[in-house]
Amino acid sequence: MKAVKRIEDLTRDDILARKKEGRHDLASLSFGKKVLIVERMREELAPFRAMRTKRREDAAVAARRTPPTHRS
Repeated sequence: MKAVKRIEDLTRDDILARKKEGRHDLASLSFGKKVLIVERMREELAPFRAMRTKRREDAAVAARRTPPTHRS
């Protein structure tokens, strides 16, 4: 079992090695499993996307309601 390092003890090389390991793990997955991962991420992000869409719609409605200000 690998020893768990505290975040303060991580070096740049540790981080890069972990990223390389993660890329290798993802590359070894089948296409179908990769699609499932993307679908799961979309489901997890859906509430944030809905909030962003609502915020943009609210801003557009507010912009239409607010009369332009004229500066002299």
